[in-house]
Order: sequence, then C-alpha cells, then structure tokens
Amino acid sequence: LNGDYIVPLLPPGDYTVSFEIGNFQTVRDLRRIAGTQTALLDVTMSPASVNESVTVVGQAQPFVATAQVATNFKQDLMATLPSNRTLDAVLLMAPAVHATGPRGAYTISGAQSYENVYTLDGAVITENLRGSPFTLYIEDAIQETTVSTAGVSAEYGRFDGGIANVITKSGGNVFSGSFRTSMGNDSWRTYTPFEMTALIANPTGKFKVDKTVPAYEATLGGPIMKERLWFFGASRTQAQQSAKTLAVTNIPYVTTNDEQRYEGKLTYTPRPGHSLESSFTKINQVLKNNTGYTVMDMQSLTNQGQPEDLWSLHYGGVLRPNLFVEAQYSQRHLTFTQVGSDKTDEIYGTMILDTGRTPNARFWSPTFCAGSVCSGDERRDNTDVVLKGSYFLSSKAAGAHHVVFGYDRFNDNIWANTHPSGSDFRIRATGSIVNGAEIYPQFITNNTQIEYDPIRSLSKGSNLVTKSGFANDNWRWNSHLSVNLGLRLDKNDAIDGGGKKVSNQASLSPRLSAVWDPTGDGKWAVTGSYARYVMALTSNLAGSTTEAGNAAAFRWAYGGPSINADRNGTLVATADALQQLFQWFHANGGTDLRPYVSVSVPGVSMQLRKPLTSPYSNEYAGGVSHTLGARGTVRVDGTYRRYHNFYSLRTDTTTGTVSDGFGGNFDLGLLENTDVVKRQYASVITQATYHLGDRVDAGGNYTLSHAYGNLEGETVNGGPSGASVLSYPQYKQMSWNAPDGDLLIDQRHRARIWATYAAPMPGSGALTLGLVQQIASGTPYGAVGLVNTRPFVSNPGYLSPPATVDYYFTARDAFHTA
Repeated sequence: LNGDYIVPLLPPGDYTVSFEIGNFQTVRDLRRIAGTQTALLDVTMSPASVNESVTVVGQAQPFVATAQVATNFKQDLMATLPSNRTLDAVLLMAPAVHATGPRGAYTISGAQSYENVYTLDGAVITENLRGSPFTLYIEDAIQETTVSTAGVSAEYGRFDGGIANVITKSGGNVFSGSFRTSMGNDSWRTYTPFEMTALIANPTGKFKVDKTVPAYEATLGGPIMKERLWFFGASRTQAQQSAKTLAVTNIPYVTTNDEQRYEGKLTYTPRPGHSLESSFTKINQVLKNNTGYTVMDMQSLTNQGQPEDLWSLHYGGVLRPNLFVEAQYSQRHLTFTQVGSDKTDEIYGTMILDTGRTPNARFWSPTFCAGSVCSGDERRDNTDVVLKGSYFLSSKAAGAHHVVFGYDRFNDNIWANTHPSGSDFRIRATGSIVNGAEIYPQFITNNTQIEYDPIRSLSKGSNLVTKSGFANDNWRWNSHLSVNLGLRLDKNDAIDGGGKKVSNQASLSPRLSAVWDPTGDGKWAVTGSYARYVMALTSNLAGSTTEAGNAAAFRWAYGGPSINADRNGTLVATADALQQLFQWFHANGGTDLRPYVSVSVPGVSMQLRKPLTSPYSNEYAGGVSHTLGARGTVRVDGTYRRYHNFYSLRTDTTTGTVSDGFGGNFDLGLLENTDVVKRQYASVITQATYHLGDRVDAGGNYTLSHAYGNLEGETVNGGPSGASVLSYPQYKQMSWNAPDGDLLIDQRHRARIWATYAAPMPGSGALTLGLVQQIASGTPYGAVGLVNTRPFVSNPGYLSPPATVDYYFTARDAFHTA
C-alpha cells in the first residue's frame, strides 16, 4: 500500500483523526477544517512505549501547507472580541482586505470593490450592482467565515479580488440553542461633525434619538431522527432608530430600520456517505424615512421595503471509495418596494432640484417612482447551479492525485424600470428660498430647466449568465512536494434588459501552484503560485447601452415669467409655482417644444458594437508557513497582481455621429474593453496565531501593500464606471488627466492584533475577555478639478466636445488622510 488516504465532503468544523495499529502508540490529531480548505495530515507512528500526540489549535488561523492564502475565523472568536459578529467584522479583521472603496466598501488584493464574491454555505450573496455582501444570515447562526485572497483553486471563479465564504451551523444528535439580547441607543454615540455644525445653528435641535432598542437573536437545533435527520433554525428581530438631519433646512427626523430575519435548515443522511441539505433564509425589512440623496424636506423621504430571501439545496455523495460527487442549486431574490413617489401627477409627482446648491439639493417629491404605481418593483436576483466531482488516485510511482472537476452556471438577473420621479418630470430650479420648514422654488426665466425622463421601452429583465467548467488536480508527488494544476473556462452568455446579446466571449483561467516541504514532516512549507482570475460581467455597465428600463432625458429652458425671483416679495407656494410652470410648458407645445437644451436617449449616444469580454487579473504569489510546535502557526506571503481588460467608453473621430430621431445629433460613444489604463497591487502579508496556554489565545496579521495605477474604476454615487480616457482624447493628456500614482484605495499599512483570555470562575461558569488593536495608515488623494481645454484645441469635427475635463493640479497621491 502507498499509505495515501482521503476523507471527502467534510463539513467545516473540528475533527479528531486517530491512527491505530497493534504495538504502536495511538496518534490523535485535532484538526480544524475550514470551508474551501484542503488540509494535509501526515503522522509518524512510534512504538507503544513512545507517547506522541499532535494538537492544532487557534481560532483565526491562516491556512498552512497550501498555496491558498486564506484565513479562517471561528464565530466564537468574533463573539468574544469587540465586534458586531457580522461578515463585515470578519472582513475588517482579515489581511489584504481594505475598507477603502467608495462608501467604505471592501477591496481585496487591489481589486475594485465590486469584484469580490461572497457566499453563504456556497450560495452567492453578492449584491448585483455594487458587489457588497448581503446580510442574509443571523449572527449567532454563523459557525465560521473564511476569507481567501490569493492562490485560489480553479474550483472558484467569477471574481477579480477575493472570496469570503460564510458557513452556518447545522443541527446534530443533541438539542442545543441560544438566546441573545443586544441593546442599542442612538444617543450613546458621539455627534458627527455635520451635527456639531447644525447644533451651533440650532442649539435646541435633537440630533440623536434617546431610545434603547433591543435586538433579539435565537437559535435552536437538534435531531428529528438521530443519525438521519437534523434541523436548525434561527431568528433575529430589531427596529433600529437613528436621528438624522435634512440638508439646508436642518430639520431633524428619525429613520428606522425595521428588520426581521429567519433561517431554517434540514440535513438528511439517507445512508452512510450520502447527505442532503436544504436551507432557507428570509429578511423582511422596511427602511422608514429613507433616502439616498441630499434632500431638504420630509416629503422627499420614503418608507422603502427590501424583502429578500435565499434558498439552496445541496447534495454530497460517495459513489466509490475514490469517487465523490456534489451538486448545489441556489436562488436569491431581492425586491425594492416603495422606492419613490406614490403620486404620478405633474404637481405632486414632480421632483425639484435646487441647482444653485452643491450638491444639488432635492425637495417636494421623492426621487424615483414607487413600483406599485409605475412599472413594477425592481428585482435583483441570482440563480446558481454547481455540479462537482472528485476523484482520488494513488500509486507509489505517481504519488496521490485529488482531481476535482465540475460545471457552474450562474445567472445575475435584474429587472428594473428606473423612473427618475413619479411624474417622469424633474424641474431643475434656479434656486430655492427656505423659510423655516417651508421651501419656495425659484423658477427664473431661461435659467430654469424642465426635464422629461420617460422610459421608452420597458425592461424584459437582464440575464448575465456565466457558464463555467473547471478541473483541478492537487498532486502530492511525495512528502516533500505537492503541485496544484488547475484550469477554468468561463463563458459569458449575457443579454441586457432589451434582449440584446452583450457578450458571448470565453476566457481561460490557469491556476498553477507548488508546495515544498523541506523537512517532509509538515512543519515548514514553501509555496509559489500563478493564477488568472476572470471577473463576471458587471450589471450596470453591461446593461447601460439599452433603452429598455433606462430613462431618456429631454430638457427645455423655461421661458415663462419668473416665479419667486424676489426673495423679499410675496412668495408663491410650490404647488402653485409648478402649476404656472406646466401651464406655460403645455401652452407652448409640451413635449413637442423645440429646441431642446439637451437630449439623451439610451441606446443612441452610447452603443455596444462588439461583445464585451470580462476583466481579469494575473497574480504571482509566494510564501512560507511554519507550525510553532503544537501551539501555533505563522505564515508570510508576497503577492503581485496586475489587472487587465477594463471597461471603457470611447468617443473619437473614428466612432462617428448618430441621431436620436428627435432632432438631436450626438458624437457616438462605444462601450468596450481596453488596456490603455493601468491598475496594480503588491503586498506582503504576515499572519500568526498562538495558544499561550489553557486560557490565552493570541493572533494577528499585518499587511504591507501598494495599490497604484491610473484607473479608479468606480465612484461613490455611480458605482462601477470604467475608464474615460479614450473619450475625446484630443482634449486631454494622460499625464494630467489620468496620471499614474497611488490609487484612492491604497492603504500602505494595515494591522490587526487580538487576544482572548478565559478568566477562572467558580463552579462551571465562564468569563471570556477579548481585545483587538487595529492599526491602519491613511489613504491618498490629490487636488483634482475641472478645466476647460476647448480654447487650446482645434476641434477635429466633434459635435459636442467636452466643456470641462478632469485636471490633476498635483500628483495623484500628493496628500494622505490621517
């Protein structure tokens, strides 16, 4: 016999492996197995007179003896440390993860924040547009979370950054459960700088809600039929309240996140070697007094619902001693209800923007239109089918091969008709007059614009399908050398909301790695890897060239008599002002009025002439790991990534012009891929955990990294945006329009150090104390503004050359935050 063995399809958890043979000492190894981890275990058995035992401990230990750079966090640790126990808390603890993206979004290994994959028990919980993780879990139901940042196997794809996989608890042969109450109070926090300024203007204002709000969590699991059928359930309820302040008017108000989460799971083992698991998670959520924009009045707020659910079914089976199969089907649904105005008439369904303020403040009516009164609620869903097989082959001459192969079909689906307001009209007012809580619009002749934003074609629903095949051979040649050979093929089969094919391109992702154990006893491991990661198509960019579901924009200058021009005169209320404005508009032709100030028709001025291909990155990584006796581990890894095939909008003298059929002629912009811009990331990661005794565990990680190039690729308000350097290239130069330097996400130093202490208590009680020290350097920024380069360029024939372009007055990274 060669002595090789494999134990497949193990759920993540702690396992004791025993080796016994006559006249030899029994060896037991306590091994912690994480999701996505393949753990290597070798033992040396000695005569019975020698006592030998190995124990591996730690609650946030890095993977060792593998090229995959990953860290596994047990939920017991996250509950002991000062954290909110969420996936976000784990991401903030993991190395190579930076909360430096737009609005604090997570970037992994230098990727853009929407280029990660988040899964719950293998089902994708990544948000469709901005790529953030959904909270489709109950914190006390989480068992552990694994964050993988480099050297990832070909089994996993559709990402350009990293993977975070959350594993939830399952029932067992013993009944167990938990109940937790957490208290929150808005008044327990400090004032924000904005609130401090508002307090100076309004000392009696209430900018906090002094109300203690409980959150309740409960879990329960156990057997229905011992050794065959188990159940697990969990719930979480909370109505969190926060005080906020309206812009300009400084009116305080309370926003409430009223949320209930539920989870249920059944695990069935019909016979040894076969298991079937079904899980369902649901969130009922209403955001009361909600807005995502700068608003000045209470009428602009809505009570937005976000019901969401996730269902998955997983099968694992041993067909032969060396052949195993898995299959999983999952579907996730998210619906947005009451997002905007519930009125569609021209007076009360029309939103007004005060263009005299920066940013443009909104009032009178909510942004968007509630789906119940317009074209239906917006839905963002996904479905995923994964079929996987594993084959194990062992021989003395060829070593041990663990081959994993399979097929993955993922569909990112969005159905949305984005009405900018309830009436489809927006008025771009010259200004506004604020008198306490009352706001009066200023409609000045030829300085106010009437905007009409109709959806000319309703969405059929986009389906960005990625079909993937993969094969991965984890080949252990001998006790000193293991090699991983993997290949993944991702093929896009994507259509936008208008039914047009936007991509049918295929991309190959080779994954190669080697692990060398110089001593052959598992204490040291030297790793090296190369990997290509191919990202799935991005929904908002891939669907931006169709008119289906996207609003057109027609603007006219208001030519009627000025309204509320004199701030000290008799003021006209908003409803009456709108009545007068629309009377003039309809008396002069309404939507047939000419000329336009501007016209934008989706699918006309920006088009897709050839199928998109997916962005990708090339990664080179190497590292060393070492076990510190039976008490701890340490690992150091270096990673370099270069990103390619960025999204880009190109408008130049070769793209030509188009007409929208409404009298508007435009320079044509083409959405395509480019490598003109650059984005790179380099890092050195150090991780360590150590068990100091029966009562103390300690660990930490330090990331020294550098994200640099000349493409940010996403914005706070717009999300994924791509490159713009190829639009009107005669009016800009790369050296000052898109200079090289540190990217906004760059965070050079990032460290996390933690420890837990189990204090002795009388009887059977326990008191565990946790401590975290977080250290991070600032992020870069430069002085960038808008300049008009038209006077310095001879127009080569454009209809509408840019009035302004970005200009870096300093280096991209001239300054850094604290």
